Amino acid sequence: MAESPTYSLAQIIALAKGTTNWYEYAKSLSQHAKNNQDEISGLAGGGTPGWNAPIDSRWYVPDTSSSTTTYTGVTNPTATASDSLYTGYTIIFKANNNNTAASTLNVGTSDGAVSIKKVVSGTKQNVAAGDIDSDAFYLLAFDGTDWLQISGAGGGGATGGSGEETFWENEISIDQDYTITTDYNAMTAGPVTIVGTITVPSGSTWTIV
Repeated sequence: MAESPTYSLAQIIALAKGTTNWYEYAKSLSQHAKNNQDEISGLAGGGTPGWNAPIDSRWYVPDTSSSTTTYTGVTNPTATASDSLYTGYTIIFKANNNNTAASTLNVGTSDGAVSIKKVVSGTKQNVAAGDIDSDAFYLLAFDGTDWLQISGAGGGGATGGSGEETFWENEISIDQDYTITTDYNAMTAGPVTIVGTITVPSGSTWTIV
């Protein structure tokens, strides 16, 4: 049980040399030390979260919603409306459902629902449908305004919002369910030239008309 010292630590530290009422000051100092130790012991008791806990899950925030766009979660320790996010605060987030459009995450702070963004070609954008996969874990960092999607595991990879493959500058990678069709009659003049390497999975087919 915490004891109430007669003197504060600031008063004890400010004592002038030669102070004679040493017993009461020494007693207060010991009480402060005991109270502080009790608080530390409570944090280090092996629970979750805690110092020296066998497993620390403070940074994992699972989705508590059934939504596909407005996700919610609970931090550990639990944040309240009197708390606010700070720049650089990072969590590991897992959604219950794939997102279907631009999405937000509310972890119960005064910030409310905060947009989840991604960086594409140096530009911060809303996440698109399918960017958040329910089977994946995502590292999100608060940048002062939005949740920024730093990385994820198990998601769709380099795809656009409608699932199309990303076409790189020096290489075109084609899944076997794709067909390239070019209407030569629509061209004003000259043949169609594809520059680079086309990689086609074994057993797949594609045509140029």
